[in-house]
Amino acid sequence: MPTEAEFDVTNAVYVEQVRSLFKQIPIALSVNLVNAALVAIVLTPLATRPLPLPWFVSVVLVTIGRGILWLCYRQGPVQPENARRWSWMATCGSLLGGLCWGIGGIILFPVLPAFGQLFLVIVMGGMCAGAMAISASHLPSLLAFVLATGLPMALRFCAQGSTTDSLLAAMIVVFVAALSLAGRHFSQVIAEALRLRFELDEANLRLTEANLRLQAEMADHRATEAALHQAQKLEAIGHLTGGLAHDFNNLLTVVVGNATLLRDRAADEPTRRRAAAILSIADRGSV
Repeated sequence: MPTEAEFDVTNAVYVEQVRSLFKQIPIALSVNLVNAALVAIVLTPLATRPLPLPWFVSVVLVTIGRGILWLCYRQGPVQPENARRWSWMATCGSLLGGLCWGIGGIILFPVLPAFGQLFLVIVMGGMCAGAMAISASHLPSLLAFVLATGLPMALRFCAQGSTTDSLLAAMIVVFVAALSLAGRHFSQVIAEALRLRFELDEANLRLTEANLRLQAEMADHRATEAALHQAQKLEAIGHLTGGLAHDFNNLLTVVVGNATLLRDRAADEPTRRRAAAILSIADRGSV
Protein backbone atom coordinates (compact mmCIF):
# COMPACT_ATOMS: atom_id res chain seq x y z
CA MET A 1 0.00 0.00 0.00
CA PRO A 2 1.43 3.43 -0.91
CA THR A 3 1.99 5.83 1.95
CA GLU A 4 0.13 9.14 2.16
CA ALA A 5 3.28 11.03 1.13
CA GLU A 6 3.77 8.81 -1.94
CA PHE A 7 0.10 9.24 -2.85
CA ASP A 8 0.43 13.03 -2.61
CA VAL A 9 3.55 13.02 -4.80
CA THR A 10 1.80 10.80 -7.37
CA ASN A 11 -1.16 13.20 -7.51
CA ALA A 12 1.16 16.19 -7.79
CA VAL A 13 3.00 14.54 -10.70
CA TYR A 14 -0.29 13.79 -12.48
CA VAL A 15 -1.55 17.35 -12.01
CA GLU A 16 1.73 18.77 -13.32
CA GLN A 17 1.56 16.52 -16.40
CA VAL A 18 -1.92 17.81 -17.22
CA ARG A 19 -0.80 21.41 -16.66
CA SER A 20 2.19 20.89 -18.93
CA LEU A 21 -0.10 19.56 -21.65
CA PHE A 22 -2.38 22.60 -21.49
CA LYS A 23 0.65 24.90 -21.67
CA GLN A 24 1.52 23.27 -25.01
CA ILE A 25 -2.01 23.35 -26.45
CA PRO A 26 -1.66 26.80 -28.12
CA ILE A 27 1.44 25.56 -29.97
CA ALA A 28 -0.33 22.35 -30.99
CA LEU A 29 -3.38 24.25 -32.27
CA SER A 30 -1.25 26.71 -34.21
CA VAL A 31 0.78 23.94 -35.86
CA ASN A 32 -2.37 21.96 -36.61
CA LEU A 33 -4.12 24.94 -38.21
CA VAL A 34 -1.10 26.08 -40.25
CA ASN A 35 -0.39 22.59 -41.59
CA ALA A 36 -4.05 22.04 -42.44
CA ALA A 37 -4.11 25.34 -44.33
CA LEU A 38 -0.96 24.41 -46.27
CA VAL A 39 -2.39 20.99 -47.12
CA ALA A 40 -5.64 22.55 -48.34
CA ILE A 41 -3.72 25.08 -50.47
CA VAL A 42 -1.50 22.41 -52.04
CA LEU A 43 -4.18 19.76 -52.57
CA THR A 44 -7.09 21.89 -53.79
CA PRO A 45 -5.68 22.30 -57.34
CA LEU A 46 -4.74 18.60 -57.43
CA ALA A 47 -8.02 17.09 -56.18
CA THR A 48 -10.57 15.79 -58.68
CA ARG A 49 -13.34 16.85 -56.31
CA PRO A 50 -13.57 19.96 -54.04
CA LEU A 51 -13.02 18.05 -50.81
CA PRO A 52 -9.88 19.73 -49.33
CA LEU A 53 -11.77 22.92 -48.45
CA PRO A 54 -14.60 21.22 -46.47
CA TRP A 55 -11.95 19.11 -44.76
CA PHE A 56 -10.04 22.27 -43.79
CA VAL A 57 -13.25 23.80 -42.43
CA SER A 58 -13.75 20.74 -40.21
CA VAL A 59 -10.18 21.09 -38.94
CA VAL A 60 -10.83 24.76 -38.17
CA LEU A 61 -14.00 23.92 -36.24
CA VAL A 62 -12.24 21.27 -34.15
CA THR A 63 -9.35 23.68 -33.54
CA ILE A 64 -11.78 26.36 -32.38
CA GLY A 65 -13.39 23.86 -30.00
CA ARG A 66 -10.03 22.92 -28.55
CA GLY A 67 -9.17 26.60 -28.27
CA ILE A 68 -12.36 27.22 -26.27
CA LEU A 69 -11.36 24.34 -24.00
CA TRP A 70 -7.98 25.98 -23.46
CA LEU A 71 -9.64 29.32 -22.65
CA CYS A 72 -11.86 27.56 -20.09
CA TYR A 73 -8.73 26.05 -18.59
CA ARG A 74 -7.24 29.53 -18.30
CA GLN A 75 -10.25 30.59 -16.24
CA GLY A 76 -9.92 27.64 -13.84
CA PRO A 77 -6.51 25.93 -13.93
CA VAL A 78 -5.93 22.30 -13.06
CA GLN A 79 -6.27 21.39 -9.39
CA PRO A 80 -5.92 17.93 -7.79
CA GLU A 81 -9.69 17.61 -7.46
CA ASN A 82 -10.41 18.31 -11.16
CA ALA A 83 -7.24 17.03 -12.84
CA ARG A 84 -8.89 13.90 -14.26
CA ARG A 85 -11.74 15.89 -15.78
CA TRP A 86 -9.30 18.24 -17.54
CA SER A 87 -7.23 15.23 -18.62
CA TRP A 88 -10.28 13.54 -20.13
CA MET A 89 -11.34 16.69 -22.01
CA ALA A 90 -7.83 17.28 -23.34
CA THR A 91 -7.63 13.66 -24.50
CA CYS A 92 -10.99 13.98 -26.29
CA GLY A 93 -9.73 17.14 -28.00
CA SER A 94 -6.59 15.34 -29.18
CA LEU A 95 -8.72 12.43 -30.40
CA LEU A 96 -10.93 14.75 -32.47
CA GLY A 97 -7.86 16.49 -33.88
CA GLY A 98 -6.36 13.15 -34.86
CA LEU A 99 -9.59 11.95 -36.43
CA CYS A 100 -9.69 15.06 -38.60
CA TRP A 101 -6.39 13.97 -40.13
CA GLY A 102 -7.06 10.20 -40.14
CA ILE A 103 -10.58 10.28 -41.55
CA GLY A 104 -9.68 13.27 -43.71
CA GLY A 105 -6.91 11.19 -45.25
CA ILE A 106 -9.39 8.42 -46.07
CA ILE A 107 -11.72 10.94 -47.71
CA LEU A 108 -9.03 12.85 -49.62
CA PHE A 109 -6.94 9.93 -50.85
CA PRO A 110 -9.31 8.76 -53.64
CA VAL A 111 -9.48 12.25 -55.16
CA LEU A 112 -5.73 12.90 -55.16
CA PRO A 113 -2.99 11.91 -57.59
CA ALA A 114 0.05 9.97 -56.38
CA PHE A 115 1.99 13.16 -55.60
CA GLY A 116 -0.88 14.54 -53.51
CA GLN A 117 -1.24 11.26 -51.64
CA LEU A 118 2.47 11.17 -50.87
CA PHE A 119 2.38 14.79 -49.69
CA LEU A 120 -0.59 14.10 -47.41
CA VAL A 121 1.05 11.01 -45.89
CA ILE A 122 4.26 12.96 -45.19
CA VAL A 123 2.34 15.77 -43.52
CA MET A 124 0.35 13.31 -41.40
CA GLY A 125 3.56 11.57 -40.33
CA GLY A 126 5.04 14.92 -39.40
CA MET A 127 1.96 15.78 -37.37
CA CYS A 128 2.29 12.52 -35.43
CA ALA A 129 5.98 13.14 -34.77
CA GLY A 130 5.21 16.70 -33.67
CA ALA A 131 2.49 15.44 -31.34
CA MET A 132 5.07 13.27 -29.59
CA ALA A 133 7.20 16.35 -28.89
CA ILE A 134 4.26 18.50 -27.78
CA SER A 135 2.18 15.97 -25.83
CA ALA A 136 4.91 13.72 -24.40
CA SER A 137 4.08 14.84 -20.85
CA HIS A 138 0.54 13.41 -21.16
CA LEU A 139 0.52 9.96 -22.72
CA PRO A 140 -3.30 9.58 -23.19
CA SER A 141 -3.46 12.72 -25.38
CA LEU A 142 -0.45 11.62 -27.39
CA LEU A 143 -1.84 8.14 -28.02
CA ALA A 144 -5.28 9.55 -28.87
CA PHE A 145 -3.85 11.81 -31.59
CA VAL A 146 -1.33 9.34 -33.03
CA LEU A 147 -3.71 6.38 -33.14
CA ALA A 148 -6.61 8.45 -34.51
CA THR A 149 -4.33 9.83 -37.23
CA GLY A 150 -2.49 6.70 -38.27
CA LEU A 151 -4.82 3.75 -37.82
CA PRO A 152 -7.62 4.93 -40.16
CA MET A 153 -5.05 5.27 -42.95
CA ALA A 154 -3.65 1.83 -42.12
CA LEU A 155 -7.15 0.34 -42.28
CA ARG A 156 -7.77 2.05 -45.61
CA PHE A 157 -4.63 0.62 -47.16
CA CYS A 158 -5.34 -2.79 -45.68
CA ALA A 159 -8.87 -2.72 -47.17
CA GLN A 160 -7.43 -2.25 -50.68
CA GLY A 161 -6.25 -5.86 -50.59
CA SER A 162 -3.16 -5.52 -52.78
CA THR A 163 0.28 -6.53 -51.57
CA THR A 164 1.61 -3.00 -51.90
CA ASP A 165 -1.27 -1.53 -49.93
CA SER A 166 -0.85 -4.19 -47.24
CA LEU A 167 2.83 -3.34 -46.94
CA LEU A 168 1.96 0.36 -46.67
CA ALA A 169 -0.58 -0.46 -43.95
CA ALA A 170 2.05 -2.47 -42.07
CA MET A 171 4.54 0.42 -42.36
CA ILE A 172 1.97 2.83 -40.93
CA VAL A 173 1.21 0.46 -38.04
CA VAL A 174 4.92 0.06 -37.28
CA PHE A 175 5.37 3.84 -37.41
CA VAL A 176 2.42 4.41 -35.07
CA ALA A 177 3.64 1.70 -32.69
CA ALA A 178 7.15 3.16 -32.64
CA LEU A 179 5.82 6.64 -31.88
CA SER A 180 3.57 5.23 -29.16
CA LEU A 181 6.42 3.34 -27.48
CA ALA A 182 8.74 6.34 -27.74
CA GLY A 183 6.02 8.60 -26.36
CA ARG A 184 5.43 6.17 -23.49
CA HIS A 185 9.15 6.22 -22.69
CA PHE A 186 9.33 10.03 -22.81
CA SER A 187 6.22 10.29 -20.64
CA GLN A 188 7.78 8.00 -18.03
CA VAL A 189 11.00 10.03 -18.07
CA ILE A 190 9.07 13.27 -17.58
CA ALA A 191 6.96 11.73 -14.80
CA GLU A 192 10.08 10.47 -13.01
CA ALA A 193 11.76 13.87 -13.32
CA LEU A 194 8.66 15.53 -11.86
CA ARG A 195 8.52 12.95 -9.07
CA LEU A 196 12.15 13.61 -8.16
CA ARG A 197 11.51 17.37 -8.18
CA PHE A 198 8.50 17.08 -5.85
CA GLU A 199 10.33 14.66 -3.55
CA LEU A 200 13.29 17.07 -3.42
CA ASP A 201 10.96 19.98 -2.62
CA GLU A 202 9.32 17.93 0.13
CA ALA A 203 12.73 16.92 1.53
CA ASN A 204 13.85 20.58 1.51
CA LEU A 205 10.65 21.56 3.32
CA ARG A 206 11.20 18.89 5.96
CA LEU A 207 14.84 19.96 6.33
CA THR A 208 13.76 23.57 6.81
CA GLU A 209 11.23 22.53 9.45
CA ALA A 210 13.90 20.43 11.21
CA ASN A 211 16.29 23.40 11.18
CA LEU A 212 13.61 25.64 12.70
CA ARG A 213 12.92 23.07 15.42
CA LEU A 214 16.65 22.75 16.08
CA GLN A 215 17.03 26.53 16.35
CA ALA A 216 14.10 26.66 18.78
CA GLU A 217 15.59 23.86 20.86
CA MET A 218 18.98 25.61 20.87
CA ALA A 219 17.30 28.86 22.03
CA ASP A 220 15.52 26.93 24.82
CA HIS A 221 18.81 25.30 25.76
CA ARG A 222 20.57 28.68 25.96
CA ALA A 223 17.73 30.09 28.08
CA THR A 224 17.89 27.08 30.40
CA GLU A 225 21.65 27.38 30.63
CA ALA A 226 21.40 31.09 31.49
CA ALA A 227 18.79 30.36 34.16
CA LEU A 228 20.98 27.59 35.62
CA HIS A 229 24.00 29.90 35.66
CA GLN A 230 21.96 32.57 37.46
CA ALA A 231 20.76 29.99 39.99
CA GLN A 232 24.34 28.87 40.59
CA LYS A 233 25.39 32.47 41.21
CA LEU A 234 22.53 32.96 43.66
CA GLU A 235 23.43 29.72 45.39
CA ALA A 236 27.07 30.86 45.73
CA ILE A 237 25.92 34.20 47.14
CA GLY A 238 23.67 32.33 49.57
CA HIS A 239 26.56 30.16 50.74
CA LEU A 240 28.74 33.26 51.17
CA THR A 241 26.01 35.10 53.08
CA GLY A 242 25.39 32.07 55.27
CA GLY A 243 29.10 31.85 56.09
CA LEU A 244 29.29 35.52 56.98
CA ALA A 245 26.20 35.26 59.15
CA HIS A 246 27.66 32.26 60.95
CA ASP A 247 30.94 34.10 61.65
CA PHE A 248 29.06 37.22 62.75
CA ASN A 249 26.93 35.16 65.13
CA ASN A 250 30.07 33.70 66.61
CA LEU A 251 31.39 37.19 67.29
CA LEU A 252 28.05 38.23 68.77
CA THR A 253 28.11 35.21 71.05
CA VAL A 254 31.37 36.41 72.54
CA VAL A 255 29.99 39.94 72.90
CA VAL A 256 26.77 38.66 74.50
CA GLY A 257 28.68 36.45 76.89
CA ASN A 258 30.96 39.22 78.09
CA ALA A 259 28.09 41.74 78.29
CA THR A 260 26.04 39.28 80.36
CA LEU A 261 28.97 38.67 82.69
CA LEU A 262 29.54 42.42 83.02
CA ARG A 263 25.86 43.07 83.76
CA ASP A 264 25.69 40.39 86.42
CA ARG A 265 28.91 41.39 88.22
CA ALA A 266 28.85 45.17 87.87
CA ALA A 267 28.76 46.96 91.22
CA ASP A 268 27.19 50.20 90.01
CA GLU A 269 23.93 50.82 88.18
CA PRO A 270 25.35 52.78 85.20
CA THR A 271 27.60 49.89 84.26
CA ARG A 272 24.73 47.42 84.46
CA ARG A 273 22.59 49.66 82.20
CA ARG A 274 25.40 49.88 79.63
CA ALA A 275 25.82 46.13 79.73
CA ALA A 276 22.05 45.68 79.23
CA ALA A 277 22.15 48.08 76.27
CA ILE A 278 24.98 46.04 74.74
CA LEU A 279 22.90 42.86 75.16
CA SER A 280 19.86 44.51 73.51
CA ILE A 281 21.89 45.67 70.51
CA ALA A 282 23.59 42.29 70.20
CA ASP A 283 20.19 40.56 70.27
CA ARG A 284 18.89 42.76 67.43
CA GLY A 285 22.06 42.13 65.39
CA SER A 286 21.94 38.33 65.72
CA VAL A 287 21.10 36.41 62.48
